[in-house]
Amino acid sequence: MVKSIRQLFVALLLLFTVWALKPSASQSEAWWLWVVRDVVDVQPAAPSDVLRGARDNLSMALDRSGGGLRLPFAAGLEGWTWLAGDSLEALRWGGVLLIGLAAAVVIRVVGRRNFQLAILALQVLVVIMPVLWFIESSDRTAQQLADFQSQRTPADPVLTFFSESSPLGYYQYRYDLRAGIGLDLGWRDFTPEELTNIAAKLDSTRPIWLIAPTINHPAMNSIRQSLTDGGRASSGLSIGDEVTVFHFR
Repeated sequence: MVKSIRQLFVALLLLFTVWALKPSASQSEAWWLWVVRDVVDVQPAAPSDVLRGARDNLSMALDRSGGGLRLPFAAGLEGWTWLAGDSLEALRWGGVLLIGLAAAVVIRVVGRRNFQLAILALQVLVVIMPVLWFIESSDRTAQQLADFQSQRTPADPVLTFFSESSPLGYYQYRYDLRAGIGLDLGWRDFTPEELTNIAAKLDSTRPIWLIAPTINHPAMNSIRQSLTDGGRASSGLSIGDEVTVFHFR
């Protein structure tokens, strides 16, 4: 019985390690990271300031979740991101650690005083955890967005079409895709007339960049069509299933 549980435990940890090494942020991961994103930077300060900042961040996390988070879980998640950071690798590391600890408790209860299982759990976690810190270096989406940023100067306008709770919202938070002249067109729906007016006011002497979660994004395609009709040549780049970048020269 204990041997079977041990095998199941190792299999679960390996499964979650494969999950943790995925190349880019998913929609659900981006949503969770947006929910716990701090509105107040809680740094070492007077205890009253730290408590006030933690309270404000917890309140915002509960509001953003729309009732999807219970207070104890929200507090635990806020505490974890405060310790480990609100990055993709920290979220996945926390998930693997939580599964590992839960499995270790089950093994301890079923195996009673079988300390070899507890040692095995510790060994597996020690092997897995350092690997997770290298997730960001293998994030192909982040790498290609970094290439985009190296080609764009801050004086080149960039128009973005995504919500802050999306995978692109996560990369915006981490890498500031709108640095310099940036216009957020993802915070609400715009009418075709509004989009046409926005396109008409763009500087015709500067390169223009568009970033959207899909090539079929209606608002982006409206701006794109206006720029194309104005004689602007463009090139496009798709990054996985989550990012589309257009460059108008």
